[in-house]
Amino acid sequence: MALCCAVMAAAPNAYVAALAWALLAGALTLSNTAVVGILQLVIPTEVMGRVLSNTRMLTLGLSPVGAIIGGLLARSDLRLPSVAAAVVMVIATLWVVRPLASLCRRADRIERERAGGGSGADVV
Repeated sequence: MALCCAVMAAAPNAYVAALAWALLAGALTLSNTAVVGILQLVIPTEVMGRVLSNTRMLTLGLSPVGAIIGGLLARSDLRLPSVAAAVVMVIATLWVVRPLASLCRRADRIERERAGGGSGADVV
């Protein structure tokens, strides 16, 4: 996703930027689908609504903040918001890669236990 933002920043024309934007949208859709599926596996049923609603609130609530920052950056250079987005995505990826890998391993373990006949709800 960071690569798509970097390509948008360096795009020689609008067609390349549009292609990068389309790839970014597809990557975001796939990653959101995977993350929600993993969360549904590892979060206990009794708190799933609270966790997913808080996740949704954070993602939707921070979008206007990103838009304001992007708009302010674009006042000096129209490519700057895409560069900043690429940098933020790289930093965020590095920040969450270990916890996300752990979460994926936990989801795999729960899924194997459920396939084997166990409930998997008590797996930590």
